[in-house]
Amino acid sequence: MREIGYVIKSHALKGQLRSVIYSDYNDAVFSLKTVYINGRPYNIEGIKQHGRFYLIKFREINSADEAALIKSSSIEAAELPPHKRGYYLADFLGEEILKQDGLCAGKITGINFKTPVPV
Repeated sequence: MREIGYVIKSHALKGQLRSVIYSDYNDAVFSLKTVYINGRPYNIEGIKQHGRFYLIKFREINSADEAALIKSSSIEAAELPPHKRGYYLADFLGEEILKQDGLCAGKITGINFKTPVPV
């Protein structure tokens, strides 16, 4: 499994979820049929970009109350098509950052999508 994003909160009353996806490659995002949240599969009924976020409707979630149960959860995918660039931003999660002398400066623990350019 590969973490590809997270649920921010519910959106509207019919169970849509406002989500962040760690990709700038929309074809990969729109090709997903099933994702996993808390180890459980969810079938994507619809997905559309909404600014820098994605609104996702899952077949299994039909109300804002049901959507609220998975707020702040990670979204994982079993498989993604190859990225045109060769890697996804999520591929860097957990990787070490090395200084010029080869010593570890830290690990990448998240991707900040609140800046104009993902950091």
